[in-house]
Amino acid sequence: QRRLDNTSSLIQRVSDALEQRLLNRFSKVYSSGTTYDFTPKPRADAIDYLELRKLAASLLLFDSGRNLHKRYVDMVVASRFPELFTVDIIGINSMADSELDTFENTKELEQTRTQLANLFIKVSNVCEYEFELIAHVFDGDDEMPLTVAKFLLQRVVSDPKYGLQAKIQNLLSSIDQKGDFASGAKKLDTFVIVHQKAASLFNNLKNAADRMNKKSSAASESLKGF
Repeated sequence: QRRLDNTSSLIQRVSDALEQRLLNRFSKVYSSGTTYDFTPKPRADAIDYLELRKLAASLLLFDSGRNLHKRYVDMVVASRFPELFTVDIIGINSMADSELDTFENTKELEQTRTQLANLFIKVSNVCEYEFELIAHVFDGDDEMPLTVAKFLLQRVVSDPKYGLQAKIQNLLSSIDQKGDFASGAKKLDTFVIVHQKAASLFNNLKNAADRMNKKSSAASESLKGF
């Protein structure tokens, strides 16, 4: 039994080390590309999705790719959304009353709402490209691309501290601090902006997901020789 336990422990350590090496290689390949090109022979500066595809096929054998999915989403968040997860675009929650009065009399609130609107556009554009990458890389089964895409959206939109939803809530809460009629009007105006941008984002993501689903099936057929 002791020998079996030692052997099992050794196998587990080797497995963990191999998975880590593959994950590091996946990160390096993803980070080395600056553009997206999904032709059979991508341009030199494009993300080498063919190599990522091979690595993903191996990594999916480790706990169904759980660590791979997390690593991929972490890389997308860090490299594509630095303003969302590393910078507080609201930045007014800790203001004193006197500072808030000054804030209300400036254009900073409008600038913040503009930043938030631009962030909706950024999420839409990045996810459109990444969904296409997911379709070409994560094809363990028919559900795999949708699983990875859902994981990415949950992180970007629903992260309780840094997600898009949290940013919106912080902005609305900041407006509430004044509690007067003017603030109520600004909050209503902000609601309208958020509603319009959210509806547009949802529609764009839905269309991108549909394209991703179709391309995932086509990619599996066209790249069997690689």
